[in-house]
Amino acid sequence: MSNINFIKKNKLLVIYTFLLGLITYAVKLFSFGYGMDTLNFITLQDTYLMHWIEIGRPGMYLFKKYITSQYMNIYIANFCFVFFLCITSLVICNIASIKLVDEQGNQFSEQLRLFIIPSLFITAPLFVQQAYFVLQNIEFSFSMLLVTFTVLLFVMKINNRIEFRLLAIFSLTIAFSCYQSFIIYYIGLLIFVAFLDVHKSWQNGRQTGLINLFKKYCSPIFDMFIAFAGYEIFSKVMLYTFHLKASSYLGGQILWGKKAFSTTLKLTLVSIKNTLLTGFSYSFNVALLIGLIGLVIIWITQYAVKRNNECIFFILLMGLFLDTFFFNILLGNTPASRALVPSYCLVVAIVFFICSLYIKKNALLILLEVLVFLIAGKQIFLTTNLIQADQVRFYQDQAMISRIETQLDTMNINPNDTKLMLVGYHNNVTPLNIQDDLVGESMFEFGDFTGNTSAMTENIVFLMNQGGYNIRAVNNEEFNKEFRKTRKMRTFPQKNSIMKHGNIVIIKLS
Repeated sequence: MSNINFIKKNKLLVIYTFLLGLITYAVKLFSFGYGMDTLNFITLQDTYLMHWIEIGRPGMYLFKKYITSQYMNIYIANFCFVFFLCITSLVICNIASIKLVDEQGNQFSEQLRLFIIPSLFITAPLFVQQAYFVLQNIEFSFSMLLVTFTVLLFVMKINNRIEFRLLAIFSLTIAFSCYQSFIIYYIGLLIFVAFLDVHKSWQNGRQTGLINLFKKYCSPIFDMFIAFAGYEIFSKVMLYTFHLKASSYLGGQILWGKKAFSTTLKLTLVSIKNTLLTGFSYSFNVALLIGLIGLVIIWITQYAVKRNNECIFFILLMGLFLDTFFFNILLGNTPASRALVPSYCLVVAIVFFICSLYIKKNALLILLEVLVFLIAGKQIFLTTNLIQADQVRFYQDQAMISRIETQLDTMNINPNDTKLMLVGYHNNVTPLNIQDDLVGESMFEFGDFTGNTSAMTENIVFLMNQGGYNIRAVNNEEFNKEFRKTRKMRTFPQKNSIMKHGNIVIIKLS
């Protein structure tokens, strides 16, 4: 089925997908808040562009430098994120639709099952952890679409032509150079397609040879390795060109070899358990566990008992599990939740879709679809809660900055020849505040983990500068030197909470 025919035959699905994207991300689309990384990029563009090369994301450098513009257009970044996310969901649906064409060439007739994919994929709260980094929204979402499009070329069987094969490899190379985690997402998509192949064999009562299945997927796997090699070469060339050294951004988080094997193994298993055995958190939820249990039941009842393709289905099931928790296993610990984007979101959607294919009784299918839409509804609440909470955080920070600037103006302090030093932290604690990972974290709290005691001050000064208040931040040496003078100060906004010493203004927040 061509892409145009797919859209024509699935108009309701297309409308539903974009409507779901709008409902879930409307708050994000029509607001201009931003947080860390975006703040640094706006203020220190050249430095931040080099940072991307150092951590192995040279594609981000090229996109920002030459394609998507260094001017931080927050509306366009958020719009593109939602638009490309919806298109990606539709391409996944198209992949499923193509693979489920029967032996006689009849199209997949039960289109309602396709609604499961956008319902669980688009609404996944975990996407908010990534969308927090507004400056990366265009590049991330477009790269995700590129990877999905590459798999579509494979299932359409047109990547055998050299021009499409090269296009696929080039697309993967670009995507990997923007985000290394797209390698895991690509593997997850291939496993999904393999599941659909096995389902077709099951439906037709045939055995699927493991060797034959492997041969069928040699082409996209080979493309992945070529693209990864291209990415590695590209990354090293960029490091050499700009005389930079590769950062240990990922390697520094790996615990294997740094702690006892038993300790690291235990941390890994606990990390996986906590991700699976959860209710509805703002990152993960019980849907993944339910879906995986469903696949295990299918494996037992439809494959293991009947001795039909049981090994292949089990291998794919384990592959899907390992793909989902790749970073947990790699690090030997709990990774930042955003590291599992978009793989985790994809897996939750496809496990329910695969389960639906094996359900023939209408009552059970209705029950599954009701469960899916209940989960989707809960995810919409969680996702919109997070987005709203982060907007509240942004406006609270702006209000606090305005209070500080008012106090400095009252003291007749000229910002142009003054440095600011903030001591302590300011917490935004109201019923509307939610914090999960970086989402919802005030800039008046962020930065201490860097080991730079003036980091939080620098963040706030960047925000003040972007609002037109041209003050500078103290450096780390000045902060340490002046810190002992703050012990007898009271906390803002009380009397004696602001002190001027030379050209440095000190404000004690806590």
